[in-house]
Amino acid sequence: MYQGDPKNAELVFFSWAQGFMSGLNMAAMASQRQTRDLVGIAVDQKRALRTYSAKNPLKNYMDGVIEFYGKLHFSPPN
Repeated sequence: MYQGDPKNAELVFFSWAQGFMSGLNMAAMASQRQTRDLVGIAVDQKRALRTYSAKNPLKNYMDGVIEFYGKLHFSPPN
């Protein structure tokens, strides 16, 4: 998909990734666990996921998102 239309593919997949990571944060909050800081990560996330996908063409995009999410800093306490 990326090779056929890189701009649109990244927009669609990146939007999904943002929602997925927000959902992971919601699940963490519901379990009274610490959330990850998603503020200001757009550029880093796009680059990291592009690199991950290029290096792991047979893996799922979601695997890269989960790996990236796990590397994010924890959100500061409220």
